[in-house]
Amino acid sequence: MKRLIFARIASALAALAVLATAAGAHSAELIQNGGFESPYLGPSNFTGPGIPYNQGYYGYVVYPYPTLDGWTYDGGGVINGQGENPSLGEPTPAGFGGYQFASVQGDGSLRQYFTSPGGELTLSWLNGGRPAGCCFGGNERYAVEVDGATVGTFLTVSGQSFTPEVLELMDVSAGFHELVFQGEAAPFDDESVYLDNVSIVTGVTSPVITIPEPATWMLMMAGFGALGMATRLRRKRPSCAVRAQLAAAKKGSF
Repeated sequence: MKRLIFARIASALAALAVLATAAGAHSAELIQNGGFESPYLGPSNFTGPGIPYNQGYYGYVVYPYPTLDGWTYDGGGVINGQGENPSLGEPTPAGFGGYQFASVQGDGSLRQYFTSPGGELTLSWLNGGRPAGCCFGGNERYAVEVDGATVGTFLTVSGQSFTPEVLELMDVSAGFHELVFQGEAAPFDDESVYLDNVSIVTGVTSPVITIPEPATWMLMMAGFGALGMATRLRRKRPSCAVRAQLAAAKKGSF
């Protein structure tokens, strides 16, 4: 009975070691502030980074420099979706993550540099359409570019709920690269696409090899060592037939 319990403990330790190693094999996130939650603007507020003055709109927050928490805006901004404001319109499209999201207006752009380890990358994001108003809407065509090359073109419609988009980026070289969401509406067309949960992760179709932490190594050594000892104990233990013969011989010797 003790040997059985010991063997089960050894198996459990070995399984835990394997799981601990597998848990470390995760995809690395390469985009900063992809949910546009920073800085937090507050309910009903919005901003157009790079415009150094208040435009006279209620809820407008001034950020005089175009680069804000990893993203560079040119004809775009950040919107807090917890209420109404002139940039948002109503009703707020459903499906965005957290409290805030970004916008790209007309022929504006949103960009960020990222560092690739090389190989396959997966780019994903949510896109929605600005609700239509008297002279604006969300019928926006936009391109997704990496290092100036278009990797996909997309179209939203006014009031469209946030929906997911995914692109597989193959054979991306190691080093710095630039991701751009480029609006393609006419310069004076007040159409805007809303973007959220932008993410680039290392290739998900290939296994990620990681070096186990010291604690994981110790757990693995303990588990496999216990398995080895259990195996030796099983080998030393005689079979039922041998034990019966030994018992008979012992009984006949008296």
